[in-house]
Amino acid sequence: MGPFWLASQSKRRFEYNSKIVTMSDIWTTLSQSKVSDGSGSSEELVRRCYLVLVMECERPAFGSARYDITEIGSVLLTGGPRRHSATSSDGRALVIDVPDRCMSAPHARIVKRFGHWLIENAGSKNGTYVGRTQVARHRLSDGDIIRTGRTLFLFRNVLVTGEPGSQLGREESENDPITMSAAFAGTLQSLGRVAEANLPVLLIGESGTGKEVLARAVHYWSGRSGPFVAVNCGAIPQELAESMFFGHRRGAFSGATDDSDGYVRAAHGGTLFLDEIGDLRPSVQTVLLRTLQEREVTPVGESSPIPVDFHLNSATHQDLEGLVAAGHFRHDLWARISGYVIHLPPLRERREDIGFLYGQFLRREGANNAISLSTALQLLEYPWPANVRELRNVTRRAVVLAGTSRVHSNHLPAAVTSGSSASSDGASAAVPVPDCQSPEWTDEDQERREQLVTHLHTHDGNVSAVARAMGKDRRQIHRWLKRYDLKPADFSESRPK
Repeated sequence: MGPFWLASQSKRRFEYNSKIVTMSDIWTTLSQSKVSDGSGSSEELVRRCYLVLVMECERPAFGSARYDITEIGSVLLTGGPRRHSATSSDGRALVIDVPDRCMSAPHARIVKRFGHWLIENAGSKNGTYVGRTQVARHRLSDGDIIRTGRTLFLFRNVLVTGEPGSQLGREESENDPITMSAAFAGTLQSLGRVAEANLPVLLIGESGTGKEVLARAVHYWSGRSGPFVAVNCGAIPQELAESMFFGHRRGAFSGATDDSDGYVRAAHGGTLFLDEIGDLRPSVQTVLLRTLQEREVTPVGESSPIPVDFHLNSATHQDLEGLVAAGHFRHDLWARISGYVIHLPPLRERREDIGFLYGQFLRREGANNAISLSTALQLLEYPWPANVRELRNVTRRAVVLAGTSRVHSNHLPAAVTSGSSASSDGASAAVPVPDCQSPEWTDEDQERREQLVTHLHTHDGNVSAVARAMGKDRRQIHRWLKRYDLKPADFSESRPK
């Protein structure tokens, strides 16, 4: 079983079984994904299966974990004192323990039979759910959400390249974005190698997918000692383009009261990041092209060129190749910036990252709020049209409105609570979700319920025997049964071993 990464206080070092691990070690645990180098070639794809622990609703800030179960024959999901996983000696069985007081021991089992993956309830009285439907046995499909107790898993059966690592945890540093998505993890691994080679990188993705965050990571991975200079290409006026890119001397034009280095010289020794490069006006594209070709700039008001050294990263949400074909973007500039092209997937295509990112944003806010099960499902079902940026803002809003209490649906924007997509079986996402814990319960209630369930299992639902074992009157036991929505008849058989 591969490592579950726990971030230490250091941004560059991680601890696993008391061993200090660096970022170079992390790359060996990341999987490959289909990436483009501009030539249209890609590595051979293979199918692998993953189980992603997306979120523990009682402690979502703890983060997520990913398990490669491709070669596993059976996965047992069970409640335990801490999050822990272990494989059998032959490597064919995996046990995942989660400190979820609503999970039974055992709770559910995932097995591979005749080439298909099935999930089976393993005797839990709280039930096992796929999406919003309780199941005794269910054939899993890619993207299925699994709920055991108050813990959410996501099943993935996807095509990736290479030989991915078996498990991933989280990474705290903004400079080192890690993902629960196997495909996106491969993109990051390939990008790490490209950064060291100093190839120009073009990041293509929808607004809010984290292009600038990833561009900063590329700068970090490149090891360049100079600064990271970000330029919003859509905000550069045509008449000031040369001055803003290349700098100027005082008095070079009206209003030039001081010398200015410009963006390109400011990035000397570091990285120049051209955000939304598709918005560059044609005349500005011409100005920029020469700099990329000659690697020198001539400030406005100067006669001699000045050599510059920088790593170029660019980003856009537009179809640049389409703009080239339409004559709106220079083909020679495209060739200069597209040394390595990365397509960032939208958040709706990597739902396994929703819990990971939500937990990360909680920690940044200094919060550790629990979240209701229905609310967590709404986060996973919502299509996130504005991607990671929208999730960050929704998380901050929820923390502010919830204070120190549990996050509920009324703490989310109406777009999220009403815009959740339908579940995989076509049922409305508005269907209420049975929860093993009522919002008004206290920790004492939860502990008492667990004790009651244990005694009901032990005494096969015999209320008199349970009352004697707990030292309580039968009438008190009946009041608790009603409060905690428990039925003695459900425990008439001995608890599964």
